[in-house]
Amino acid sequence: MEEQWQRRVEALEEEVLLLRKEIASLKQHPPVSAITEKAAASKPKYNGAIVKRESPAFPKPAGQERTIEPKVPDKAKKSFEEQLVAVLPKVFMFIFVLGVLWGLKLISDYGMLTDGMKISLSYIASIGLAGLAFFLEKKKKSVRAMHTALYGGSFAVGVLATAAAVLIYGVISSMPALFIALAYIIYGIFLCYWKGSEGLTIFVMFTSLLLPYLLEFMEFNSLFVIGFVVLLFIAIQLVLQRHQQWIALYITTLFTGLSTLILYVMGDGESVVYPFGWLLIVLTFFAGWIFTKERRKWPKIQEGLLYSFGVFGVTFLHVFSEGEIEKFLFFAAAAISTAGMAFWMHKRSEKSLADIFLAIGIVSIVNGLLAWDVDGDWRTLAILTTAFIGILLGVRVQAPIMKITNTAILAFTTLYIYIGYQVDEGLELSMHILSILYFIIAIYSSEKVKAESFLSVWLKKAYWGELTRVATFWIMVLFIAKIDTFYISDSYTLYFTMSFIALSCAAALIAPPKIVGAALPALLLGIMSFCTLIVWSSISIYDEVLLQLAMHLIYIGVWGALIMDLYYKGAIYRRYEKHLQPRFEQLLIVGWLITLVNVWNMAYFISEIGYLPAFLYVIFATCLLFAFAVGFILVGRRQGLHLMSKSGFVLLIIAIGKLIFFDLSSLDLLVRAIVFLLVGAIGLLLSNKLLKKE
Repeated sequence: MEEQWQRRVEALEEEVLLLRKEIASLKQHPPVSAITEKAAASKPKYNGAIVKRESPAFPKPAGQERTIEPKVPDKAKKSFEEQLVAVLPKVFMFIFVLGVLWGLKLISDYGMLTDGMKISLSYIASIGLAGLAFFLEKKKKSVRAMHTALYGGSFAVGVLATAAAVLIYGVISSMPALFIALAYIIYGIFLCYWKGSEGLTIFVMFTSLLLPYLLEFMEFNSLFVIGFVVLLFIAIQLVLQRHQQWIALYITTLFTGLSTLILYVMGDGESVVYPFGWLLIVLTFFAGWIFTKERRKWPKIQEGLLYSFGVFGVTFLHVFSEGEIEKFLFFAAAAISTAGMAFWMHKRSEKSLADIFLAIGIVSIVNGLLAWDVDGDWRTLAILTTAFIGILLGVRVQAPIMKITNTAILAFTTLYIYIGYQVDEGLELSMHILSILYFIIAIYSSEKVKAESFLSVWLKKAYWGELTRVATFWIMVLFIAKIDTFYISDSYTLYFTMSFIALSCAAALIAPPKIVGAALPALLLGIMSFCTLIVWSSISIYDEVLLQLAMHLIYIGVWGALIMDLYYKGAIYRRYEKHLQPRFEQLLIVGWLITLVNVWNMAYFISEIGYLPAFLYVIFATCLLFAFAVGFILVGRRQGLHLMSKSGFVLLIIAIGKLIFFDLSSLDLLVRAIVFLLVGAIGLLLSNKLLKKE
């Protein structure tokens, strides 16, 4: 029946193709009626009579009878209700199977039937479901989803009944049960091949993987158990290739790998069969993926999944292999196999797949080298480098899943390095530096390629580039803090780290936006503002004097440069003009006040460490206040900045108040006289200048 439908569909496709060719040939010649009307309009008239001409004849394409191009209807998309209705038979069949099992359990609890009768009823139910499905299909009394669900239910009941007969009730000996289970598995694979339902394929594969546990219970050796798993996975590939079921390919691969891992834990873990079987499963997945034509749907996502499955599959060989030589040989086999696939893809002009298999081969080589008894630091470095290679490959082949997966691995490995390692040894220091370089290179290589896939566009809209820049900066801060703690500072205040933050802020504001992005400069400015508060409150005469002095000078220089750029409307101002222009005067006032406090704070620090006498510090602070007050007033008047001018008068009042109420008690008579004379003279000059402008 299925073959007849297939032949009908192929015949229909040939007819549609022929019809399209005929329509295309028709379009090359205009209709005869249009040519006739044009010719009639150009006919010469003799005495009011039109001389009739025969309309030119055009060759009609062979077999062409229609003149109207039929519209080929698009494939109807199923509504949500239709999709739900299609799933219902599978759901109710699952409920029915559970009902059968619980019914038998209930009968067993009441002692109504013997164990043999319960198993017999299960087999009768299995055969009955298959017979009912065949009858409904033959008579065309059910839809395809219905009888497919019935076939799946018959398979599940049979396999579960066989497992229960051996493991729970013991009514069937091991060997007959094994042959019955194999018969049901063959029946299930035949159903999958015949019906072509992707859900049925996944269900049959999941249920069939119960047999290896039965084999383990029967104490078969690991070669027989793993051999069955591998053969089952290879057999299911025939179904996957026949019906191009690409989702089932990934899910069945996961089921097979998980089953192998569980069997390894349950069985003889030292057997060489497990890594060999695992490697065959990975290579079978590669071959199945290559021959699946449906991989052309969402190719970038599927290429990313191929790489992720491949890397995890190869890396998991560490779990199954024990000896160093054994591990190395298996990784070498994986590297040779993937290199062969890369060469094959290169010959087929599929460059992206060649790159992916080549990268998996590199991962295999790295893991092979790590199979020997090497230090754990080298293993961490290898994982870090492998993730970085995966990111670059994901950028090259435009596979967003690959980029996300390897970025996550790189991030977690970097976090592990920064939490678990110090910077007192060369290799550990190199890992810290390399993690930062890898992040920077990965960010800028990603942004060189135009986002095309849906996921890449979504990541761009989600500010993925901005987030990674911010994360990279914090990694750099953590690294500098470690260097500061281990090599430079002896106190809890990280002076070198705070200096680095200030210099980074200046660099981010100057650097081109395509390098630093939009969010990082604003974030750094906020962090530097917070660190400025720490600088004001972190003066200590017991810590490193030169470090503290350098930190104060750096903060004075950075803030001063930013305020001068704002005042003269330099490069930074022009770049962020739309944000700065509405608040220009307020920002200018705040910036100069921060600079005032920075300078005052540094003078206080110099005074505390004994390099500046106390009376000179008092004089310097008062003069500083007067100088900034005068500057505020003059600039405000000159530029028409009224708020700044008012702020200058407020500072002037504060300076006079300090001079009268604080400096009088702190200075001796001679110094007091000199200070008052200077301040009075400067004040008179300022007053005279202001009165002239009035």
